[in-house]
Amino acid sequence: MSFRLESLALFRILIPSWRFFEDAGDVPSISYQLIQQSQTESWLPALQPPRTGFLNLFFNQEVNIYLAVCGTVDKLIEEINQSPNDFDASASTSYQILLLFLQNELRAQPEMKASSFRFKIQVTSLSSVDQPTYCSLMSEEHSIW
Repeated sequence: MSFRLESLALFRILIPSWRFFEDAGDVPSISYQLIQQSQTESWLPALQPPRTGFLNLFFNQEVNIYLAVCGTVDKLIEEINQSPNDFDASASTSYQILLLFLQNELRAQPEMKASSFRFKIQVTSLSSVDQPTYCSLMSEEHSIW
């Protein structure tokens, strides 16, 4: 009987464990608010994960753009957290890339009537109970066109 248990334990070595991380980290989310003639609308999510399918194995443009923007947001949050309090985030390259992405996304929407927008980055901490969500960045008003 013990031989059988030992052989099962050896067989378990062949099956990989998918626990790569100790716990979940912070998850950033981007929202934008349209502004039209000094009237603001509610905050809308800006970055949604694209739908994937079989063809994404060969042509994966939407997922690549999504991952690039997520990486840019992570880099911007890292720059903000590691900088002094008087850091101007709008001068950062990551901020400018994110701004251009959001402007292009809003321009591509049909029936866009708003002339300007602003965005915010909220970070949800899955590992901290004390402060589950905090606003990392709130941008100034930017022109869409």
